[in-house]
Amino acid sequence: MTGQIMDGGLLCLLFVGAVIVLFIHLSRERRDRQYRRHCGECRYISGWLTESGADEDAEAHYRAKHHGVEVGGVVEVR
Repeated sequence: MTGQIMDGGLLCLLFVGAVIVLFIHLSRERRDRQYRRHCGECRYISGWLTESGADEDAEAHYRAKHHGVEVGGVVEVR
């Protein structure tokens, strides 16, 4: 019986530890993703990305949807 209680406690401790690690990881990832681009030609809005990621996404969007048009629009920072 004592072994089962300790196994349950250990399992709970591992679960809580995993949740904390996941929370820290997601907080860091969100902190890095502070930029999103709004297309100047249509209603497209990128997801929250790093600054370079938002720029790359806008360039890819313009190449695919607005070929030959210079990349424009608005950069949103949270």
